Amino acid sequence: MSILSFPERGQGGDSTYRGNCSPKVYEWLVQETRARSLLDPVMGGGTSLDVALRLGLKASGSDLSTSPYHQRLKARLERQGARVELGVDATRTDLAALFGQHDLVVAHPAYGTQIVYGSGEGDMSQLGDGDAFLDALQAMTLNMREATTDGGYYVVIIGDTRKQGRYHSYQGPLLGMLPASELRAVRIKAQHNVSSAKQDYGRVRFGLTLHEYVLILQKELPFFQAFGEVVKAQQARLTGTWKAIVRQALTQLGGRADLDTLYDHVFRSAPDRVKQNPNFKAKVRQTLQLLPECQPEERGIWRLAAA
Repeated sequence: MSILSFPERGQGGDSTYRGNCSPKVYEWLVQETRARSLLDPVMGGGTSLDVALRLGLKASGSDLSTSPYHQRLKARLERQGARVELGVDATRTDLAALFGQHDLVVAHPAYGTQIVYGSGEGDMSQLGDGDAFLDALQAMTLNMREATTDGGYYVVIIGDTRKQGRYHSYQGPLLGMLPASELRAVRIKAQHNVSSAKQDYGRVRFGLTLHEYVLILQKELPFFQAFGEVVKAQQARLTGTWKAIVRQALTQLGGRADLDTLYDHVFRSAPDRVKQNPNFKAKVRQTLQLLPECQPEERGIWRLAAA
């Protein structure tokens, strides 16, 4: 099924812990991956570990928090046979060295600032919606990947947020930071009984956001080969961005322009890209050569070929 919808929460974890995920999602993941061991590096209320223990899996988990709540949770889970470590920053910790490798490594991290869990360093709920959060999310996921057995699965459950009229989606940027060849599925998880659905926001254009994504990847490449694939994909996207900038600039200039006019238009329309590449004029010339629809009319003058 492509949409996971479990109106009844199921058994396990703490239903009062804000942001917790239905135990039935973890049951489905264990069933689909046929895992024999599970690691959750941001375990929150412990739902994933409760499910793993009930299904007879080796269960390991960690959390950044060392609060009395998590101390009690750690004691309970360890009595049942799990291994739990607290005070662990999943974005900076070698999870494989700490826990060894597991068949299924799954995380439902804090995202956005809708639920702030703490104030310490490494708390992803404090990082907002920008590059700092995405960098931390990538770091956590790559640490998860290294703690996954060869052929095992690493899974991130994450949603979208809307704040001050702006919509933020994290799953797309995250997948762009991971090896594309390892992606096995993206499933939509319907959210039920969330506190935001009970609040009156007035009229929200396009409706409330009541879903999350379940991103399922399977580890199959050595780390440096996988990371090389990511870098290659990012370079291809950057090249594609420059192609779009130059093509659009030439279009807006009427389909024909000399280089100085084109440089000026690119400088004004794409200042962020220009700032990242001080030698942007050479980049514009290189991009013109790469675009088959851009043709030199005479020295220093380019035009878009007729469709």
